[in-house]
Amino acid sequence: LQVRAIDPAGNKDASYDEGRNAHTWEYIPALPWPLIISLVLTFLLLVAGAVLEWRRRRKKAAMERYAIKRMRRKFKVRLLPRAAVTLVSDHRRPRNHCVSRGVSQH
Repeated sequence: LQVRAIDPAGNKDASYDEGRNAHTWEYIPALPWPLIISLVLTFLLLVAGAVLEWRRRRKKAAMERYAIKRMRRKFKVRLLPRAAVTLVSDHRRPRNHCVSRGVSQH
């Protein structure tokens, strides 16, 4: 931006000398605060989303491990021989100790 001043008598300088009759200004625009704030918020939302997704996947993996263990326990009984199954089932079942006429019945 160059500005030339003319005094009331009509005199003007023939040339411009920086610092004497010429000055330089540099325009520095204001910081784009809305852009800065929106970028920071977007970054924070992405980090929060990544953390939540990581936690969700970790919980899902834990539930899958639990389900696999449960299924192994459930079907382990089916893989045992019949004698072992009856022993296991007899072991857990309370016995009837009825005595009728002196003969013990199981």
